[in-house]
Order: sequence, then C-alpha cells, then structure tokens
Amino acid sequence: MFRASQQALHPDLGLLNTLLLLTASRLVARGLRQLRAGRPARTLPWALLCALGFAAVKGTEYALVIHDGHTPTSNDFFMYYFVFTGIHLAHLAIGIGALTVLVVLSRRPALSRGQLLVAEGAAAYWHMVDLLWLVLFPLFYLVA
Repeated sequence: MFRASQQALHPDLGLLNTLLLLTASRLVARGLRQLRAGRPARTLPWALLCALGFAAVKGTEYALVIHDGHTPTSNDFFMYYFVFTGIHLAHLAIGIGALTVLVVLSRRPALSRGQLLVAEGAAAYWHMVDLLWLVLFPLFYLVA
C-alpha cells in the first residue's frame, strides 16, 4: 500500500520544493551575514519569493493528488502525507512571516543589537522549516 500510494505523488514537484527551500536557506544565511556586517541584505526578498514558490508548488501538488482521488481518508499513507506536509505548510506560513520580518529589517540602514537578535531568531526559525522538509521529503518521496 505504501509503495502504491507513493507512486501517486509527484517527486518532481517534491524535488523542486526541496531546491526552493535549500535556495531560500542559502539566501537567508547570506542575508544574515550581510546584516551582521551592516550591509544591505538584498538576498532576503529572493528567499521570501522561494518560500512563496514552495507554497504554490505544494498547493499544486495537493490539487493534483486530490484530483487523482487521493485524500487523507484514502489510506494511512495519504493520511500521514497530508497531516505531516500540512503541519510543515503551517510552519512554512509562519516562516514566511519570519522572512517578511527579515525583509523589513534588511531595509533599515543599521540594526540595533535587539533587531539583530530578532533577525537571527527569524533566520533560525526558517532553517528549522527547511530541516523539517529535509526529513519529510525522503520519508514520503524516496523511501521504498
């Protein structure tokens, strides 16, 4: 059942989402370094765009899977798939808020110590979102 259900997913979209999140994390790390150095962090809006892209791709995949007749009530695989990826998507939404805070902070000429701590916390949260996906992607798309 697991293998048959896994075949109904779209690994190309899962891989695209993995690349979007890894790219966003790289951009966040670079932007945070720039903020610490007192320089403009021009990479942060691109990280936010990658996060929004992830949400759009995941929404597309949900639509495709549901269109093919697979819902959380289809079997245990799809119940776990929708619950765990849905929890991740909720964390991603919070992460989009964190990235928005980073973008706003990046527009300031210089950050106070407190603002830099907020930026570091937002970046750490974003990396947690990325790490969670790096567990979910192989679990649902690759493990046979």
